[in-house]
Amino acid sequence: MQPIKFLLWDTKHEAFVNEPYYAISLLGTIQIEGHTSVEPKRYIPLQFTGLMDKNGKEIYEGFIVKTSRNLKAVVEYGNPWTWQKESDNRQASQ
Repeated sequence: MQPIKFLLWDTKHEAFVNEPYYAISLLGTIQIEGHTSVEPKRYIPLQFTGLMDKNGKEIYEGFIVKTSRNLKAVVEYGNPWTWQKESDNRQASQ
């Protein structure tokens, strides 16, 4: 059984949230260090897929990866790979 882990993407700063403690409610609200986000669309939770890249780094939903055919793909649950434009801002590594 894979661990349930998340990363938070901050759309305002275009970076991963670097806080060790945050909570995501069943309603989708996000609390960081005890403060509820007043901008619910600001943070995008990315769930750990249970997969690792060739360098041993964890792969999360929403990451952009390069396939064995040298194509770029966005990782999504339900679909092993979903093709996306290269202009997406999210990075494949932390």
